[in-house]
Amino acid sequence: MNDKASQLVHEIGGLILESISEAADAWTLAVARFEFLDGATKENFAYLSESGEATFFRPSLDDEILDKVNSLREETRLNDERWIVCLVRISLSKQVKISFEYTDSDRWAPESFRHLDFS
Repeated sequence: MNDKASQLVHEIGGLILESISEAADAWTLAVARFEFLDGATKENFAYLSESGEATFFRPSLDDEILDKVNSLREETRLNDERWIVCLVRISLSKQVKISFEYTDSDRWAPESFRHLDFS
């Protein structure tokens, strides 16, 4: 990942953390999934409690987050192909992990959020 993409990941993580601090008092993992398919964009944001229950929320900074994600999508092209799904995980210690999927639009479906961890 180049420096610009790394900076965008950092900024996306910060915006999600800011939004989750407004939405939840107690959480162990924040998850955001972005899907770009057939000209449409789907976004899902959730936080997991200690019991593993996923609570979905709408971030207050949604437009800013999506702008950064669109820029990241351009920066992380693979052989001129853009990813179609991006998963962002943020730990309680504010570590950010990001994963990309280029072919399987069902990868990391929101129904699976409760089974995710930071590994």
